[in-house]
Amino acid sequence: MKATKSKAWAKSPCTGIVHLPELDRLTPAELEEQLGAPRKKEPFLRGERQDEFHVVLENFYPLTKAGNRDVPLQEWTWTEKDCQLTVWLHKVSGRWISFVNSRYSATADF
Repeated sequence: MKATKSKAWAKSPCTGIVHLPELDRLTPAELEEQLGAPRKKEPFLRGERQDEFHVVLENFYPLTKAGNRDVPLQEWTWTEKDCQLTVWLHKVSGRWISFVNSRYSATADF
């Protein structure tokens, strides 16, 4: 893996919140191959995180639907200069797969 490739997501200015569709539907190994090791990996249940930062998860796992509160998810975060990238993973047929992400300023206040 080339270092320049793994940091390509941080090359343009980090303003606003941007979704990077090329990082959806990847396995953990594919994510690490493309991006390197994340700074932080956190497992959690969907119902444990209901703040503004996690509102994007409502599109996939709305808390109004029975059972979604107990869905296990993973949150992986990379930091490069003034940019952060967070990728969320869920289990599909017993395998962890990325399903949504957000690229944003490291100084963003959610």
